This record gives sequence, C-alpha cells and structure tokens, in this order.
Amino acid sequence: MNGAERREYNARYQKENKDKLREKKKIYKEQNKEKINEESKKYRKNNKNKIKARSYSGGMERRGKITKQKCSLCGSKEELEFHHPDYKKPTKHKVLCKKCHVKTHNNLRASK
Repeated sequence: MNGAERREYNARYQKENKDKLREKKKIYKEQNKEKINEESKKYRKNNKNKIKARSYSGGMERRGKITKQKCSLCGSKEELEFHHPDYKKPTKHKVLCKKCHVKTHNNLRASK
C-alpha cells in the first residue's frame, strides 16, 4: 500500500469507526491523566510564543478585529486557519486553507 492509499484507508477507517475511536480515546485519557498533564505542562513551557500567538489571533477573531476571508495562497474559502511565520510576532500572520497550511509547514520542515 503506497502513501496515498494508506491515507485514504485511514480516512475511511476513521470515518466508519468514529464512535469506536472516540471511546478508545476517552478510555486512554482516563487511564493516562497524569502522563497527559505532564506532557501538556511540558508543551506549554516549551511553546510559550506559539501559545501567545494563537491566543492573540483567536481573541482578535472572536472580537471581530480580524477575519479569515480566503486563503492567501490559493484563494479557497474552506477550512481557513492562521499561519504565524514567526511566533514572536503574533500580529504578523497569513490566512491559509488547511491544505496550504500543511504544505507550508512541510516545506519549512524540509528546508531545515
């Protein structure tokens, strides 16, 4: 099975087994609360700027100060997200659709 076939299979499986997977996740969370809390604390400690940037954008959007109208790369109006090229500058962001956002991050990872 190649990568595209695997992704298609996974998407279909998740769609067909949504309730089963939700229950498994719930059980995992209940059995691993301490581990999850520690991982969450570690993430918050190591990603302060990222959290601040997301919080800033989300808050400004909720207050109507900024809007997601269309993807700045492809023009799509579906599944829009904020992309912060530099988390230390939370006011500087791009609006990208989910697909372009994933591509952007994959390109950033590949260039490192």
